Amino acid sequence: MGLDGEADFFLHDRESNITQSGRGVEALCQAYGMFGRGKRLLQLAQQIPYGLLSEGPNTKTRWAWDCAYPHPFAEAVRIEEAEKGLPEGLLFAVMRQESAFDPSVVSPARAVGLLQLLPETAKAVAEEAHIEHTEEMLTNPQHNIRLGALYLKSLLAKFKGNLPLAIAAYNAGPDAVQRWVGRSKGVEIDLFVEYSVRRNTHLRRSRDGKPCALRLSLERRGESARNCAGSRVTGARPSIRKDGALPVRYRRSR
Repeated sequence: MGLDGEADFFLHDRESNITQSGRGVEALCQAYGMFGRGKRLLQLAQQIPYGLLSEGPNTKTRWAWDCAYPHPFAEAVRIEEAEKGLPEGLLFAVMRQESAFDPSVVSPARAVGLLQLLPETAKAVAEEAHIEHTEEMLTNPQHNIRLGALYLKSLLAKFKGNLPLAIAAYNAGPDAVQRWVGRSKGVEIDLFVEYSVRRNTHLRRSRDGKPCALRLSLERRGESARNCAGSRVTGARPSIRKDGALPVRYRRSR
């Protein structure tokens, strides 16, 4: 099991004692953060008062941001983002949304691991890159991160560097995104993503033009989270037309 596994058991058995120290969730977040336990940190983050995350990190709120947006497997992520030319923080953002940092999770659609790769997609990516691969290896964090980074790189190339479309394609498949784009020509990217069939990709553009999927890396460098609230759609929530296009009557307000 190793020392890290023993540390997990030690912390789990003593959580009640730690929370009685007077610092509650903060103490637990810092304890699990020492061992890079992203999955547990994200669970604990549900107990963080919203006010602590309503503005950028400072000396008082840094622990809350570190808990809500952890950086597990940081070395593997750093290497893969640098080698593949991916935006800083992208892999953390996708892991957080797709698997909640659980290396062994398997979805009902059979997607596996941190970056929720389908076995057939992972096999194709590994074969193209001449990487040793078996389906069982998808629960290995380093292997999953490597294949996920390669797949994201290929999607960015396919969609000519358009990050919101690439990540939407990662979630729903490139063919589906190409169909949506074809049916919604002329619609700004933030509205297209916000009201696409798979709205749960959450990749709106902020006022300063940076995709909100990268909010993690922006916030940890001290840039304002309020930028990500800069665009919204007025009126009732629109429905997608049968042909997949967006209603034209909805407009953005600032």
